[in-house]
Amino acid sequence: SGSRNSMLTSFAGAMRRVGMSDGSIVAALLYENDNRCESPIPESEVEQIVRSIKRYVPTDDRGIVRRK
Repeated sequence: SGSRNSMLTSFAGAMRRVGMSDGSIVAALLYENDNRCESPIPESEVEQIVRSIKRYVPTDDRGIVRRK
């Protein structure tokens, strides 16, 4: 349970890097939160992870900004 936030943040970062939408990231994190975490974190915390991660511009593996 101590690594729930960091695990979900890592997932969110990976999804952001490939250009997934905020809504898709929230949905995926909520699913993983419910299915992987013994004691899931509140939905509001999952949404906060996405708000935090969306400050970063999506890039590819070389660090090049992805275009929409």
